[in-house]
Amino acid sequence: MLAALAGFHADLTRFQAQLNQINTLPVPDHDTGTNLLVTVTRILAAAGPNPARAGSPGLYETFGNSGMLIGAWLEGAETVIDVPVPIGRVAVAAASEVERTIVAPRPGLFLDYVLRSASLLSRIDPGFLHNGAAVIADDLRMLLIETATGARDLHQLVDSGSAGLYFLIKRLLSVGPDSADEVLFEPLAHEPSETVSGNSELVEFLFTVENTSRNQILALLSQVSVESVMLGHGLRGGIQVHCHGPGRMTIRLQEALAACATVTDFRVRQIYREDQA
Repeated sequence: MLAALAGFHADLTRFQAQLNQINTLPVPDHDTGTNLLVTVTRILAAAGPNPARAGSPGLYETFGNSGMLIGAWLEGAETVIDVPVPIGRVAVAAASEVERTIVAPRPGLFLDYVLRSASLLSRIDPGFLHNGAAVIADDLRMLLIETATGARDLHQLVDSGSAGLYFLIKRLLSVGPDSADEVLFEPLAHEPSETVSGNSELVEFLFTVENTSRNQILALLSQVSVESVMLGHGLRGGIQVHCHGPGRMTIRLQEALAACATVTDFRVRQIYREDQA
């Protein structure tokens, strides 16, 4: 796993700008490549020489939607990777954790690709991997493009977060990027303005809730106008919450949280303004 992550880090360094460029969903903040690179850098630093720690929750901080999602995938993979297992089993375990993380998945985006790639990999004869890894990688690229057709508001060939996962899985197959991967970064036709839901300002909320169940958190968040909700493991325990919403909702969200939950590390980051579009 550490060797794959090191290769993935090199790929993210190479494709950071292109991944940022095609990042338009759930909002056009163009930071997928940056967030993935920072997250994987932290994972490698936290793991040190111990491969078993590469996916362990609580050892590193993830950044943005894409960082949290790739962290969830690695966390699920870590549950089965202690002993040699087929990559299909790794992908299925990873998919289970991602399903728990994304509260309201959107068609054609990260979870769809996670599930479809896990299905593809689980059907592969392990004996085929030795000589057929490049063929499988080609199938994964075509699957990435096919999956993205299900995203109604996506105005490029692939979803940026899913593209990041594609490069990670390739590294797990011991396959690096090739010239055919350049097609994934086709120029954008136009920015999908509908993804900002008519808000003049959209912000990212990130916080940790302690001593509260997932269902209680979801019930609380349903009272305010937040979107793209993801629930993961807090760095020091509790449940980490990542979501988007209009900037004007900040005080209301803080008040709602303070009334019924213990919240730590509450952070707000502006990711979209109408006058910056």
